[in-house]
Amino acid sequence: MDYTQYPNPEILATNLTFSIQSGQSVSILWSEGVAFIPAPIHPDTELIAKEYLEGRIIWPAVVFSIMSTYKKSIKVGALELPLIDVSSDPILQQAALWLKKRAKNK
Repeated sequence: MDYTQYPNPEILATNLTFSIQSGQSVSILWSEGVAFIPAPIHPDTELIAKEYLEGRIIWPAVVFSIMSTYKKSIKVGALELPLIDVSSDPILQQAALWLKKRAKNK
């Protein structure tokens, strides 16, 4: 529904540290040269559940940054935040490609 691009993965990870410090559980995903963090929505309505069952994911928001090469983690200050390589998931791979098409300054 909404997407925001950060200029580099380190700034994306820095913003993630604020969520971690407030106790939220968040993962950085990586596929197709894109690091991204989706905000999931629970399939608690019939329409959203139907979309999930048909292989589509609805995210109210996703933040991302171009990161051409996969690394196991991003270091931000004293924290080392892990990246999860989701390249083998065809739906998340398509999401990464969709984001990559919309990226500025690729």
